Amino acid sequence: RGGYRVLAVDHPERGRVESWPEGVEDCPLDLEAFAQAPASQAHFRGVVLERLAGETLSDFVIINNAAVQILEPLGETPYEGWARSMAVNSFAPLKMIETFLPELEHTGGRVVNLSSVHARLTKAGFAAYAASKAALESLTRTCALELSARGITVNAVAPGPVLTDNF
Repeated sequence: RGGYRVLAVDHPERGRVESWPEGVEDCPLDLEAFAQAPASQAHFRGVVLERLAGETLSDFVIINNAAVQILEPLGETPYEGWARSMAVNSFAPLKMIETFLPELEHTGGRVVNLSSVHARLTKAGFAAYAASKAALESLTRTCALELSARGITVNAVAPGPVLTDNF
């Protein structure tokens, strides 16, 4: 945390984290709905700004770490799977940046997008996930170019597999 106030976004129903580390505040959000609905974006902005009310923002950092991993062979992934993967893995990070652009600009903020090794080096059955993470990397480069003039830094990291309970 290093002195940062941390609001952790988690889906309100699926895959909930049972307990966050001390000092991390739970902030439920359906990223698929957020990606597609301006009303959801405005509501979430209001929730976050209400929690930050009265604080002086010296830095504003967004870490886009959410992901949906649709694992099906080509030709077997329904449109809904592709749409959900692109919404959560690519479009939601864009909307998160746009939603908090005033705060990022005011503080010379930073954005870190978590991509995946699958954006560049993937395997069979990962088409939707790999494509959505490649889109996120392209979006990251575009945002870095466009937002650097406003003092905002945008980067991506692309880790390989991480051993988790879902692995």
